[in-house]
Amino acid sequence: MLSSLRGPNLDSLAVVITLLGDSTMLAIASGLFFIWLVRKRYLYIAVHWLGVMALSVFIVGGAKLLMYIPRPGEVLYERYASSFPSAHTALGLVFYGFLAVIIARESKKQKMWTPYIVSGVLVALIALSRLYLGVHWLTDVVGSFLIGLVVVLLATISYRRRHNLHFPVHKITLTAIGVFTAVWLGYSMIMFHKQLGEYSLTYSSQTVAFNQVPTVAPLYRLNHLGKATEALNIEWACDIETIKQSLLKQGWKTQPTRIDFMNIVKGLFDASAINHLPIFPQLYHNKPSVLLLTKETNQDNTILVLHLWASDINLSDVNLPLWIGSVKYYSPYPKVLSLKHFKHKAAFVGATEVLAKDLKGFQVKQKVCSPKHQPQVMAELHWGGKLLMIEPKG
Repeated sequence: MLSSLRGPNLDSLAVVITLLGDSTMLAIASGLFFIWLVRKRYLYIAVHWLGVMALSVFIVGGAKLLMYIPRPGEVLYERYASSFPSAHTALGLVFYGFLAVIIARESKKQKMWTPYIVSGVLVALIALSRLYLGVHWLTDVVGSFLIGLVVVLLATISYRRRHNLHFPVHKITLTAIGVFTAVWLGYSMIMFHKQLGEYSLTYSSQTVAFNQVPTVAPLYRLNHLGKATEALNIEWACDIETIKQSLLKQGWKTQPTRIDFMNIVKGLFDASAINHLPIFPQLYHNKPSVLLLTKETNQDNTILVLHLWASDINLSDVNLPLWIGSVKYYSPYPKVLSLKHFKHKAAFVGATEVLAKDLKGFQVKQKVCSPKHQPQVMAELHWGGKLLMIEPKG
């Protein structure tokens, strides 16, 4: 579900957050903080800080060597390394958690929980970023949290054996914040673009002849929860601008493929279907459609909706891009704030025949996928099994 929400802006934010738990970043910042502790002769804290560094690296590194679990998702980041444990989550909890222990012990009673809350929020954001970026299973993150918690508890038990330390807590707090923030910002500036590329979703592409596309193209699209939500009944080989201009001449209208706040406002006052299209982008391979067109029908409050997405399929016999899409009848529930919107089912039967009449200048082939050859998950889509293969004439 988190992976299905991915987009360029959220990806950038998640990468910046996940770098808070990057092992190299933490090693540099922790090393500098350790040197400062030694120079200021806070040796008791320095010894425990060094012990935490060594113990956490030993446990997390050892777990990765002893237990191999393949990573989920389709990203390049350490693809063949073990998914368990999440080093970012475990190390983030250890370093930020133990730092909170040091600060909280010398803080005033009414402010004791502040460092724990701050470190808890940081670790939660790091863990969420790992799940969002698709490099860990939920069990990896939960297990890593428990590993980090054990290390912090062991270090805390040892650290609290000495009852009277009394050091300037504000000085250590500001130094720790300054060191970790400076290293994080500097490291992010250096590694951001590299890591953004490594965390980008990748999908395997195929090269086939146009008439072989139905054998490799998917028959349905998944929603944010991984459930079949829409039949893919269009396979169109053509330049996208040519497609757009051709259908505009036939009475189709372009619609925004992303959130359009004007349509949301119109939907509050107008019950027509054109103002009640889904608010969030409709995704295929985590990418929004490249083209969204609608057309009025003779049916009351019902429109035709055409989505086209990049297919990740290359054509070997024609020098044209291939788009995969769906055409359907759409008639939303008229009340804006009704939960029945989520139960609405699009109607696919007959939609391809109507679209075919508007394909002037295109060669159209109709393929039929019999119900016995359709995946079981498509049973609720009420799709007639018809799909159109479209290409320019000549």
